[in-house]
This record gives sequence, C-alpha cells and structure tokens, in this order.
Amino acid sequence: MLFVKVMELHVRDAPGQALQGWLTCGNRVEVVGVDRKWVQVRAPETGRTGWVHRDFLTQKEPRCVATCVCMETRTQSGRRCGKVSREYRVGGQLLACVARGG
Repeated sequence: MLFVKVMELHVRDAPGQALQGWLTCGNRVEVVGVDRKWVQVRAPETGRTGWVHRDFLTQKEPRCVATCVCMETRTQSGRRCGKVSREYRVGGQLLACVARGG
C-alpha cells in the first residue's frame, strides 16, 4: 500500500498519456504494475486503475496541508478572514486553496 504525497496527482490511461482523473494527498493506492518511473495503481475505494509518476507516491502516510485563502468566511471569534492565508488539514474545509504537498 502506498500513499499520494502531493495535493493533486494526475492519473493517466497509460504512462505519459491522456488524463483520466486525479487522486488527492493521503489517498491510499495499491500497486498493480510498474513501467520505469510510472506506477499502475488501483484505488481501493473505487477499484479504478490508472498510471501515476512514482515520484508522487510514498510508503509513509504523509502530512497533507493546503494553504488556503478564506473568502467571505468567519473565524471562530466571528471576525471575517478576508484574504488571510490559513492552513487546513486535508479533509477540513478548503476554500480557494493553493496546494502544497508535504
């Protein structure tokens, strides 16, 4: 079992070919095949398979963080965030995010 270590990983039909979708940071995948720097993976949740570049996978569960910009939301104290950058763990509320893998 491997984990996606970038915020958005393109999944392709074949190595370097057409994009069929994406996985997100922290998603678990099973290795189905290998072709040099490309790994054919299967997502256990959906059963779908595709190819991803091996540089974006890791054996250890990554700490996934996205840097986000709050837009018209309020902080816990009730103040508006405006354009304040904040970090949220993946799975939290993500608004207008600039992705960064960890």
